[in-house]
Amino acid sequence: MIRAEDLTKRYADGTLALQGVTVVIRPGEMVGLLGPSGAGKTTFLRLLYGALQPTAGRLEVLGNPMGQLSPAALRRLRRRVAVISQSHHVIPNLSVLHNVLIGRLGHLSTGRSLLALARTPPEEVQRAYRALARVGLAEELFTRAEALSGGQQQRVAVARALVQGASLILADEPVASVDVRTAETVLEVLRELHQQGKTVVLSLHQVDFALAYCTRLLGLNGGRLVYDGPPKEIEGLEIYRTEEEVRDDHGRAPAFERTVFEPRV
Repeated sequence: MIRAEDLTKRYADGTLALQGVTVVIRPGEMVGLLGPSGAGKTTFLRLLYGALQPTAGRLEVLGNPMGQLSPAALRRLRRRVAVISQSHHVIPNLSVLHNVLIGRLGHLSTGRSLLALARTPPEEVQRAYRALARVGLAEELFTRAEALSGGQQQRVAVARALVQGASLILADEPVASVDVRTAETVLEVLRELHQQGKTVVLSLHQVDFALAYCTRLLGLNGGRLVYDGPPKEIEGLEIYRTEEEVRDDHGRAPAFERTVFEPRV
């Protein structure tokens, strides 16, 4: 479970990226984050895996109080959290196989991790092959990552998340720079993980994809949570517009208070 209470993040330059976000994400949900650039989506995701520390408020991820973990405890948590970023984070001079198997290193001791990269056990090769086959890249098993297109590298990142066996998957704009076919492949894999009981939280710019694949949406604007509810209710809401734009249209201050729909029991 993810639980945030009055979560706030202010950067060193004074930028207030998140303001008082309170939300609970339950195990097994597939939650989409929507909002304009600078709304706080990436900041929220980075807080969830400990790349950033909260400025104020409380954040608990899989039972761990973020901002209070020792380095060892944070490493243990990250074994359970798979991260897919827009920039792929593949190692160019390694093969696709070894890039995928990096997702397994958190489950091994340091010595076994180094050995795994030097002499890959057959069962790990099979694990990587199955993951790559799922994203349509089985034939690229021994190709160097630098030879792949951006879309192919993104699929390698998804395959890496598959082999990690994480219970929480965080994806930051995973389909922002790929073609529609690749985007659908990536989102289908994320939906399969959700259907297997994994928790998936992803940020998206494409509302159509969010409506088609997510079971719940969170709308962020100006660092504030302005929507929390089912996809079907979000159409027509002004989460992508600034307060000034809405005021110009309506001649009044915008009603950007948080809209919350209680989940059906």
